[in-house]
Amino acid sequence: MTTAGGSQPHLLRGKPKFLSTESYGLSLIGVSAALYSIMGAFVKLATQTGIPATELVFMRAVFQGSLVVVAMLWFREGVQSADSLPAVDEKEEQQLQLQQQSHRKPRLLVTVPLGDSSMRSVVIARGAVGGCGFILYFYTISVLPLGDAIALLSLSPVVTVWASAAILGEPVRPLHIVAAISTVAGSFLIARPAFIFGMDPLAEPKLASYNSFGYVTAAMGTCAGAAVFILIRKAGKSGAHTLQLLFSWVVFGLLFSFLLGVAIPLGKGGWYFPTSKLVWSYVLGCCVVGSIAHFLLNFAARHSNPGLASIVRSSGIVWAYLLQILLFGHIPTLLTCAGVVLVSTSLILVSVQKIMDGSKKENNPKSSTLEQQAQRSSLIPSAEPTKGYGTTESMEVRAFTSD
Repeated sequence: MTTAGGSQPHLLRGKPKFLSTESYGLSLIGVSAALYSIMGAFVKLATQTGIPATELVFMRAVFQGSLVVVAMLWFREGVQSADSLPAVDEKEEQQLQLQQQSHRKPRLLVTVPLGDSSMRSVVIARGAVGGCGFILYFYTISVLPLGDAIALLSLSPVVTVWASAAILGEPVRPLHIVAAISTVAGSFLIARPAFIFGMDPLAEPKLASYNSFGYVTAAMGTCAGAAVFILIRKAGKSGAHTLQLLFSWVVFGLLFSFLLGVAIPLGKGGWYFPTSKLVWSYVLGCCVVGSIAHFLLNFAARHSNPGLASIVRSSGIVWAYLLQILLFGHIPTLLTCAGVVLVSTSLILVSVQKIMDGSKKENNPKSSTLEQQAQRSSLIPSAEPTKGYGTTESMEVRAFTSD
């Protein structure tokens, strides 16, 4: 991407040389998962003071939106290929950037906040699906036992692995399937859904009776979670900027949080303006940490296999339970520990597969280089001038989703 000052910095320039672009992206998603769990802790602390979760989402969208708009006043459209593909060498990368920029004048992102016609539909869909996923997530959590809701929503990695292969043609390895199943099994052991382990009346006395339609919305929320990763990946391939993806979420985050919290409130308690400094510290923590996590997720998922990204993102449930132990005095059971081991195992399997893929490329460097050059050549514009450029999350520390 280029800035108003003419330089071309991008986050991938800080990538360690021993990591591929996708491995680096998955590492950033892992960091994002940990940050989302920290944000969830702030959300839990804030909601315990009486602030509705929908109001927190609205505040975070306002905070994040302000930062995004300011950034869009500075950053311009840039060379997408340099960020989304590993560089063969620095000279080739600079030559590619010059070739692309010679065919158009980069525009300030604020003039195309949702991208141009070649990518706008994907960017808007990413925000809309994220907003709809928030509604489905909120409703599912509110009408089902928490364990049932989280366990069903945790099926997203399995759906994402198969959907990304069918829609985007992403490769599916045997270890990917094992890792996705391991993630789901671990999440079930951690969440302990009532439809498998039985209802605990002491833990959730208010949900002795529940709305069975919540199981439908849980399935829809799982599909929405998978769609978010696929849309981010597709947007990255079409040249969408990370800030454009964030802006799209802000628009729909404001809309859907207002609808849920004010127009047709589903939760208990109305919105109010906090006066306590302690409450504001929780809100600020939620906004700052959540915005950083959201940026990392949207940036990194553009460069990563959606199925793998979803698996790594699901590690947030492990971080969430660690925070519950440290901050809220939760005592883990043997089943919880077993679940943590399974989720951690899925991350190890993803890492092992990446190492194996890297070894194959090293043993056959010629084919790897030809593949990179072919991908790069497809992104170089023709000589003809073209127009334009080519759920709430963590409502509770135990819950995880992707916005």
